Amino acid sequence: MENIRSIADKIDKNENVIPLIDNMLDHILNLDLPKDRLQYVFLKCFRARINKENIHASNLYSVSGPNDMLSAFKVLTEKTPLIRFGYECANRIIKDTGYIHIIDIGIGNATQWYYYMDLIKSDPPKHLRLTGIDLSYSIDEPYKHLNAIGKSLSKYARNLNIPFTFYPIVSNAETLDFNTVERDPNETLVINATLALHHIPSNIITDEDNLEMLLTKLYNMKPHFLTITEPDSNHNSSSFVPRVDNALKHYGAIFNALHMLLDNDDRAIIESMFFNKEIYNVVAMEGIDRIERHEHHDIWRQRLTNAGFNLYPPIDRNMLSDVLNLNDKFEITNDNDILTLNFDGTSLVSSSVWTTSK
Repeated sequence: MENIRSIADKIDKNENVIPLIDNMLDHILNLDLPKDRLQYVFLKCFRARINKENIHASNLYSVSGPNDMLSAFKVLTEKTPLIRFGYECANRIIKDTGYIHIIDIGIGNATQWYYYMDLIKSDPPKHLRLTGIDLSYSIDEPYKHLNAIGKSLSKYARNLNIPFTFYPIVSNAETLDFNTVERDPNETLVINATLALHHIPSNIITDEDNLEMLLTKLYNMKPHFLTITEPDSNHNSSSFVPRVDNALKHYGAIFNALHMLLDNDDRAIIESMFFNKEIYNVVAMEGIDRIERHEHHDIWRQRLTNAGFNLYPPIDRNMLSDVLNLNDKFEITNDNDILTLNFDGTSLVSSSVWTTSK
C-alpha cells in the first residue's frame, strides 16, 4: 500500500494526482482480493476529496443482493466477532438480581439487549429497565423508531419471563439533560455506549469540548458501571497523511478478516454498507463533516480517567474467546484492564468497563 501512502502525501502537498489516480483505477481489473478492494476504495475517496464530490460510499462498487442496513448489521453481528465482542464484554459485567437500569447511548436497533436477555434469562433480575437514547429517524414521527424497538424488546422479554420496561429518549447525548432521566434510588445504574462516543465532537473541531462535558455528566450520574466499546485506531488526527496511514492499517485488517469469515455476497454487503462509508468519511471529509473520529484505547483511558472514572476489571479474555468461538487469526489482549480484539496482530476494537467507585 505504499502507492496509497505516496498519493496521500502528494495530496497533502496539493499536487495534481487525478491522472495518477485514474490510471491506477484503470489497472485494477478485479476486486477479488482484499488489498485490491481496499486500494480501490481509497483511490475513489481520494478523488472525491480532491473534487469535493459528495459521493455516497455505498456506490464505491456495485453490490448484488439485499443491502438494507438492518440485514447487513445482522450479518456483521452473527458471522463476525467485530460487534459481539463489545456486547459480550459489557453484557457479562451487568449482572444483578435486583433492579437494573441500563441507559444506552446510541441504541440503534437494540441488538445488544436481545443478547443480554438471552444471557440473563435463567436468573433474571427483579426488574430490568432500559432507557434508549438515539436521534430521530423521522421528522414527522420522531419516536416511531424507538417505540417500535420498545415493543419488540418488551415482547422478547415477556417470552423469557423477564420483568422489563423500556423508556425512549429522542436526543443526542451531548445536549441531553440526564437529570430528566427517571431514576429509582434502589436501582443498579449502568450506562452503555457501544460504538457511539467517537461521533461526539471534542475540542479538536469545536470551541466547546462536548465529549468532555458529556463524560462529566455521565460521571455525575454515579453509575455502577459505564461500559464503552470503540474502534481501536486513531482517525481523529487533523494531519491527513498519518490519518490515512492509520486507516490503511485498520481497514486493511478488517477487509482481511471479512474476506476470511464471509462468503462473497455477505462480505460485499458489509463492506459497502459500513466500512466503505467509514473510509470515505475518514479520508474525504474534514471539519464537522468528518464524524468517524475513532481514537486509540489509551486516549479513551485518558479521557475517562480525567473525568473521574476508574477502570473495573474486565471479564476473562480466554472465556470471551471461547464464547466468540474465535479462530487462530483473532486474539483478545488485556492492556491494563482494557480488552482489545485483534486480527493478525492489529487491534480492531477496544472494550472497557468503568466505575465511579474507588
